[in-house]
Amino acid sequence: MNDNRMNMKPFYTSSNKDDEALLRQFFSEQKQTTPLEDHGFSQRVMKQLPRRTPLWARLWSPCCLLLSIWLFIQQHGLQQIWHALREIFHAQAEQLIPQQFDPKVWIAAVGVLLFLLYQKLSQMA
Repeated sequence: MNDNRMNMKPFYTSSNKDDEALLRQFFSEQKQTTPLEDHGFSQRVMKQLPRRTPLWARLWSPCCLLLSIWLFIQQHGLQQIWHALREIFHAQAEQLIPQQFDPKVWIAAVGVLLFLLYQKLSQMA
């Protein structure tokens, strides 16, 4: 069955010049010579299209970008960002580290962790 399909020509191809001539004649007769009336639709669409922007408007964005990069470099922006992040990290670290070292808390935390480790290992065995 597949062999028959492979040997068949598609229905839309023409095998001779007469078919081509008939198609050309048909389409040339059907061709409209007058433009279609759209009752002003095309003009309304053209009015709604965005207008071309002036040159100064197209240059404004790159100029602002270059100015902001220059100001960032001029004001040592990377150093300021680095210092701000370092200050945030140090402030957070000071809040997390307890002011007084209480050994009982650390002993209790280590004991709980060892107990949980023992339970996990006993479940695996």
